[in-house]
Amino acid sequence: MTETIREGTREAERRMHIQQRALDDSLRSLGSAALQGLDVRDAIARVVDATRTIFEVEGAGLMLVDPEAVLRYVVGTDRAATALEQAQEDTGTGPCVDSLVLDRVVRTKDVTIDERWPEIHDRLAQSEVRAVLGLPIAVAHTTVGSLNVYRPAPYEWDDSDEEALQTFATLIEDVMTAGLLAERTSEVVEQLEGALERRVTIDRAVGVVMGTEGLGPVEAFARLRRVARDRRLRAAELAQEVLEQGRLEY
Repeated sequence: MTETIREGTREAERRMHIQQRALDDSLRSLGSAALQGLDVRDAIARVVDATRTIFEVEGAGLMLVDPEAVLRYVVGTDRAATALEQAQEDTGTGPCVDSLVLDRVVRTKDVTIDERWPEIHDRLAQSEVRAVLGLPIAVAHTTVGSLNVYRPAPYEWDDSDEEALQTFATLIEDVMTAGLLAERTSEVVEQLEGALERRVTIDRAVGVVMGTEGLGPVEAFARLRRVARDRRLRAAELAQEVLEQGRLEY
């Protein structure tokens, strides 16, 4: 009986993409000593770069929400990151946007044919981005961005991929929290402080738009962002207006 259980456990481990030993080795290399003395951006870059080995992916990146409610890369490992960022920035839709708005992990085997985001299919057809795994990044209990990894060919992510990415996300959240508490002056810390301030207002405004226009969270977020662009306002400014008026003015 015991041997049967052990064999079942070994078989389950063989089916998982990420092996615990490899993950543990990677985490040991990212201990406090390795990150100590680095500024926030460099420490985040070290963690993001480590994901490329553990996930055997072409690239990875960390995106934070900006004043226009657009996700922009703080750290990206390659040119494919730029293509993914630009497509989502221009259309306001995609796996990283969903991860931010829905505050949950988003997996896609092939982003160029996924029916959830038809607006970005053509934009990414010639890129090296296919499979994407995105996970929300939170600081002070507020979701401010997305950590993502991507592959150049279709790929079925599994729970071991998701759990491993969560571990790296936790490291990044710790680095950013430490930067805020230390009141360090840096571009990333300033961007993070702005993201924290804006997210509360934007999230509340999205709730108003959902209630008054009968939309889901992703659609309401996209509409708020689109109207802000049409009216040449920052999304946070329009969000404040929505909260004051109780509706979205076009």
